[in-house]
Amino acid sequence: MFLSLRDAGFSNAPRATNVRWVNTADDGVLIVNLFRDDIHPRRIRGRWAVTIRPHDWHTKTAARRSKRDELVEMLTANAGNFVRVVVLERNLHNDRKHAGTRFDCDSRWRVQKVGNHFQLHRARPGESGDDTPPKTPGEYGKLKPAWREVVSKQIERSIGVKKRTLSRARYRCENPGCADYLHYESMDVHHVTSLGRRGADHTRNTVALCPACHTRVHRGKPKVRKRLEQAIKAVVRSRGKSARL
Repeated sequence: MFLSLRDAGFSNAPRATNVRWVNTADDGVLIVNLFRDDIHPRRIRGRWAVTIRPHDWHTKTAARRSKRDELVEMLTANAGNFVRVVVLERNLHNDRKHAGTRFDCDSRWRVQKVGNHFQLHRARPGESGDDTPPKTPGEYGKLKPAWREVVSKQIERSIGVKKRTLSRARYRCENPGCADYLHYESMDVHHVTSLGRRGADHTRNTVALCPACHTRVHRGKPKVRKRLEQAIKAVVRSRGKSARL
């Protein structure tokens, strides 16, 4: 727990077993400890948010009731401000202990008090999280955006490699576990070793992927990318030396 609190900015977090549910970081930002199953976001007026109902929590002991009251008091005082969240994994064998913690460094949460409960609106770092309308029309954007000239260099790709790769795959996604290729009219060509890493623009180095799988292999989460890359390499190995290029 103390390591997660230090990641959240509380440098002097003590090595203690009985930790407060709410703490203050060195820069004055509130740090709230919440169990994972209490922070499943849902859409509230178009924004991701979670609802916290402290008065509905089971507080069997006076110490827990004191922690809950402190949490309510601090959240009330910080209504409209951003807080940081430390996520707790619930211990299924002992509800008085947690099974692990981590600091939610991917998001920050803006507090809103609604009656006897609170809503925490999630925003990414760098976003204001403020849902008030812009004050001037220009803040909405431009109806006629300006054009600008951009000069760049690109690696030359052979159209023949693309045609042969798609023909070899019979215009289907070569990811064995793909169920999305039926939703697309055309497939993409993916280089197993990217051209930016000096990979060859050759059919031995290409596979056909649907746009969904192509996006996953480049922009998916690490576990998704790794699993898909392993599947693609297995497809390439299965061709063998005698396989049609």
